Amino acid sequence: MPNLTYNTLPNGRIVSNGKLTIMVLDDNLTDIRTKIKQEAINIKNEFNDKNIDPDAWQTEADRLCDLADRIVSPNSGIDIFEYLPLTKSGTFPKNKNVLIARSKCRWGATWCGASNDYPEVQNLAIRLVPAYDGVINWLHDNRLDDTMIM
Repeated sequence: MPNLTYNTLPNGRIVSNGKLTIMVLDDNLTDIRTKIKQEAINIKNEFNDKNIDPDAWQTEADRLCDLADRIVSPNSGIDIFEYLPLTKSGTFPKNKNVLIARSKCRWGATWCGASNDYPEVQNLAIRLVPAYDGVINWLHDNRLDDTMIM
């Protein structure tokens, strides 16, 4: 396994291969774990979707959050960098949201188009998204090319 470094931050954890860094923020995971069941209940009620099981959504959200935690844990034995679609120069692809894992929990809605209706399906998933200076500052010029947030 390549030489990975793991660090704990005040608000999360990171794993780095020396050139690239992946960050997991505790607030993001806590937010997902505490709000996903209510979100499933809201979608179920709003769209009268009998196929949505809020308990299953909670279980899957917990599974995905646990996976994110394991990826940035030094004891996991996971080298996430060997599974990522990096560029030829070994960097993160520009403006990409890389899928790490997807859940079977999903919901869909039919949207009216100009000439026909088409379904849009949403899945619970964890992705790597570009990190920006200050994390919240989504100005394109402040993108950190060597850091992604899971």
